Amino acid sequence: MKNLEDELGAPIFERGSCGVRLTQFGADVYYHAKEICEKVGFLHDLPRTDYPKQLSVSSMYCSLANDAFAELYRRHSSEPVAGAIKESMLGTVVDNVATGLSELGVIPLLPNSEAILFHHFEQNGLEFHKLYDQRFHAIVGPSNPLYHSEAETVTLDELRVFPYIIIYDSPSDFFLKRIMSGHWQRRAELQVNDRGCAFRIIGHTAAVAIDSCYPKAYAKLYASNPLRFLPVDDLSLQCKTGWIRQKQRALSPVAEEFLALLKKLAEEEGLAAT
Repeated sequence: MKNLEDELGAPIFERGSCGVRLTQFGADVYYHAKEICEKVGFLHDLPRTDYPKQLSVSSMYCSLANDAFAELYRRHSSEPVAGAIKESMLGTVVDNVATGLSELGVIPLLPNSEAILFHHFEQNGLEFHKLYDQRFHAIVGPSNPLYHSEAETVTLDELRVFPYIIIYDSPSDFFLKRIMSGHWQRRAELQVNDRGCAFRIIGHTAAVAIDSCYPKAYAKLYASNPLRFLPVDDLSLQCKTGWIRQKQRALSPVAEEFLALLKKLAEEEGLAAT
């Protein structure tokens, strides 16, 4: 490790009486090294060229994309076919498609970020195709009085008195953290990476989470947790979900089939683009 610090020209660890911990430089090194390792692992998982049918997809958590990929595999499981699907944060999805690691990316466009993202797409030779609009929902459990309310929607002001769980793999969390400063009465200290864990907590406490979720998919995946999904009554709290591709790269037949399945699933759930 000392050789690595000498090579990089800065200390990675602080060594003291309390033990060893990462310096700020060390934390940056760890972040970038982890990202490199993930990309190398992704390269190992890419479909091999000796398969006549192959598809690689990156998505920012999208249950319908997972369902479409599973159905695609079911249809062709008896054939020589290879595929890879990777769930990643937004920047990684865009990078994977821009560099050709993934043929397609499935992403949400969050409020107030479209102009920046479209500029980024243009710089990287990408194009975005909308699938459907998606509303933000407040997720509550039986211990929260809103769970038993007859109301069909909820406002941010109604949510402000409850503890808030930050789900760090949520595509909407960083956006919500920015807008909640003027609404939240007491910010929760609880931060959770795993959705299943977050939903178990919500199911047994008055805590609330907010996400640009797809309620039917969540209910199917986390049926053991009695949850209610209340649309947030704020027109600014919605996003567009769609797919991206390289402009100059013709879609493969298997990618076209995947997109047809994805659109069909969205239409069946009433999520077609408006």
